[in-house]
Amino acid sequence: MTDEIWVSDITVGMDLQRPFRALVPDDFPEEPSERFKAFRWQPGSGYHANLYRWQRHGEPLEQQDILPDFFQEVAPEDHDFEPHYGEYSPVITLFGILAIRSDVADILKNLELGQGGLYPVNLFERDKITPIEQDYSILWIANKSGTLNIAESKSLRRARPDRDDLFRLPEWKDAKPGDVVCNADAASGIDIWRDPGVPHRVFLNGRLKHSLDEAGFASAFYLHRLAVK
Repeated sequence: MTDEIWVSDITVGMDLQRPFRALVPDDFPEEPSERFKAFRWQPGSGYHANLYRWQRHGEPLEQQDILPDFFQEVAPEDHDFEPHYGEYSPVITLFGILAIRSDVADILKNLELGQGGLYPVNLFERDKITPIEQDYSILWIANKSGTLNIAESKSLRRARPDRDDLFRLPEWKDAKPGDVVCNADAASGIDIWRDPGVPHRVFLNGRLKHSLDEAGFASAFYLHRLAVK
């Protein structure tokens, strides 16, 4: 099944999946680590805003690079995130970084993540003492260029007018089969990846997609199948 490529809208559809609204930890560092300083740290942007930028540029993560604790800003019963009211979804976001529940993480542990990985975090309720009922890990997704077959695709647009290497995918409601085409060799190697040329999207190959199907989690990733040539 590795000849299939699926694109996930999870990073742009999180309002439907986000019962855990993270509060910036009180103890997030004023100064970045030496690794962050080497990566064009932007003062005032916030620790995890910079961490999100780091992932977009394909830098590998180490456990020491993340903050271990996150706190609930709004209790589940105080918000209107249907249909997951009062529950914690298979995928949540921590300041733009994806975190997955332990039952989803168990699937990815058996697959190839390349320079990506799973990094346990501690999530607490608003009192900053009581752990939430589910275990989560940050899902760090490696970068891999060359996913899109630009010549064969019909509905790509530039993400920025001054860049000819950044692309925006079409609205799915308007897209036709074959409007977005991927290179066949993009499906091999790692099972989940980001492409620097397609901001805010995550790609999966067939092996991971069908593993998520079997476990009942595919719908949590907002997947669309792409053509492959």
